[in-house]
Amino acid sequence: MKHLTEMVRQHKAGKTNGIYAVCSAHPLVLEAAIRYASANQNAVTD
Repeated sequence: MKHLTEMVRQHKAGKTNGIYAVCSAHPLVLEAAIRYASANQNAVTD
């Protein structure tokens, strides 16, 4: 929830942001999503 609250705060301050979704059970897709999130300092939830 902390991430969503921070996202709303940043949005109100004028920062462009959003949430992207990855819907897959394929291990390579999940690994890529986790690597991308890590490289871009984003949260990963299930």
